[in-house]
Amino acid sequence: MLFFAKTFSSRLAVMGALLLGLTAGPVPARADAWLVANYGNGSISTVDGAGGVHPFTTGLHSPRGLAFAGGNLFVADGGTVVKIAPNGTASTFARGFGTLRGLACDSHGDLYASDIVTDIIYKFSPTGAPSKFARVATHPFALAFDGRGNLYVAASTQICKVSSTGVVSVVATGLTNTRGLAVDAGGNVFAGQAVSGAASAVGAISRVAADGKVSTFANLPYIPEFLAFDASGNLLVSSLAGGVIYKINKAGSVGTLATGLSSPLGLTAFAPAVATPTVPAPPTGPAIIPVAHGATPTVAAAANPPLYPIIATAIVAGVALLFFLCGIIGWRVEARRQKQNETRS
Repeated sequence: MLFFAKTFSSRLAVMGALLLGLTAGPVPARADAWLVANYGNGSISTVDGAGGVHPFTTGLHSPRGLAFAGGNLFVADGGTVVKIAPNGTASTFARGFGTLRGLACDSHGDLYASDIVTDIIYKFSPTGAPSKFARVATHPFALAFDGRGNLYVAASTQICKVSSTGVVSVVATGLTNTRGLAVDAGGNVFAGQAVSGAASAVGAISRVAADGKVSTFANLPYIPEFLAFDASGNLLVSSLAGGVIYKINKAGSVGTLATGLSSPLGLTAFAPAVATPTVPAPPTGPAIIPVAHGATPTVAAAANPPLYPIIATAIVAGVALLFFLCGIIGWRVEARRQKQNETRS
């Protein structure tokens, strides 16, 4: 009975977690791997240096931005930030936002997220408490830090720079629907944008020099989404419509690193210290109370743990007790019957 109870309880718990959480596959142990958020099917894949695509985790809703902070992987999933710890355990870090898209981590390990509904950029404490760091004019689609701690924001038709104290300035204007952003070692800002009226390309990568001068770095057949540099200085670009990851060298020559992805968006270098996610418990992180446009959310109490393991254990224990009592009663009845038979004989 005890073995049955343990088996039944563990199976029920696993079934409930599978319905409520994430599932994952193997991750290649390569230092040159990249993590890619697949918006189309709610998963994250790894892409190695040879272009091989491998499963990392599934069960997300609409993953967009990805970032590592403090050794943890963070995922912008709709209005929620999901945290995947180094041991692979996934949990809700913060929730209740409009739509989060860009994620970035500063040199101190602090996490930042952009909300394209409220146009607010949030900074998070290690426990998931948000604070309003800055607000831009419209649609902060992507975030990227330079080596001096300045945060760059792709905001529709312009590129903004936010100082470490939250002061916003505009460094480039006249762009079209900027969506992705990356900063190279020389401080040049690269922005992915949709191109209207182009004959052979619908996407372009623009380079913004330190003096604010904008030039075209490369043209693409699909709209670029998220950008990131590899260790060799090549620019990697995800394309939702194309289902591909482009690789653009320093000269602006466009190649393809990986294909067959499901509407890829977020893109970040893989940190080998993070294990493949396990099936997590339901969210227990701090919740954010939705507020009006432009206001700062407040942190609510963490959610209570799920009841189904407790209920399952109680049911199994009750059944076991019932069998035990029935056994005792049956034994006593049989003993009394035998004693009566001995008396009669």
